[in-house]
Amino acid sequence: MKFIEVKIGKIFGNFGMKKILLVEDEINVVNFIQKGLTEEDFEVSVALNGLMGLQMAMNNSYDLIVLDI
Repeated sequence: MKFIEVKIGKIFGNFGMKKILLVEDEINVVNFIQKGLTEEDFEVSVALNGLMGLQMAMNNSYDLIVLDI
């Protein structure tokens, strides 16, 4: 995960992108991804299902949305 964190930080750090919406229903996966992203100073919001994710995406502004497909 550290490799991914560093790469994401380098990519988004250059563009000022900091706010991420993570849509994932597996709490262990949420905790893992959220921990890595917050350690790289990203603001992570979590939706535990698609409907919640859609509502959050429509009512807030995010730089990136990560979906569990």
